[in-house]
Amino acid sequence: YFDFLASVRAKGFQHIYVVSVPLPTIADGQIWGEVVNLRKEVRASQQERTQLTLKYNDLLRERCREQGFFFLDVASDQLDPTTGLVYAHLLNRNPLDNHLEPVRYAELIARRLEPVLD
Repeated sequence: YFDFLASVRAKGFQHIYVVSVPLPTIADGQIWGEVVNLRKEVRASQQERTQLTLKYNDLLRERCREQGFFFLDVASDQLDPTTGLVYAHLLNRNPLDNHLEPVRYAELIARRLEPVLD
């Protein structure tokens, strides 16, 4: 990933922004949806997958700092401290779609991006 970002920088792009990986949305025991069917071999709980995603984002943040890329932490805005999982209001309205609700996710990104661009 960082080799790719370095190649983008080498092409003259000076301001490269890396957005954190979204938190997992597939609930434990969920049995419907195309992605669920494709990932049925995964045995980790949503809580475990969330913690792994947060750890990965920490590593991304550190590498971005080292390499001089801008890191936008949007995942921390997704984390419900009560449940330790993604906020329910960010889940897609279509229960078969494992992506975050697009408008709400875009708003999270815009809030983090606005101060960086000012």
